[in-house]
Amino acid sequence: MRPRALARDGFACVRCGEREGLEVDHVLSIAQGGTWTLDNAQTLCKDCHREKTVQDRRQQ
Repeated sequence: MRPRALARDGFACVRCGEREGLEVDHVLSIAQGGTWTLDNAQTLCKDCHREKTVQDRRQQ
C-alpha cells in the first residue's frame, strides 16, 4: 500500500506539499475502525503527520 499511496499523491505531502521525510498515514486510524486500504491512506511529511496525530488524539 505504501508505494501506491506515495505514487498516487505525487511523492509529496497532501497537506503542505513537502517532498522530504514522507510517511504514509491512515486517514482514519486502525484503532478507530480504519482499514488497510489505499483509500484510507495519505502521504504526509513528518511534521504534518505529527500534527494530525495530535489532532486525532484530541478527538478521541
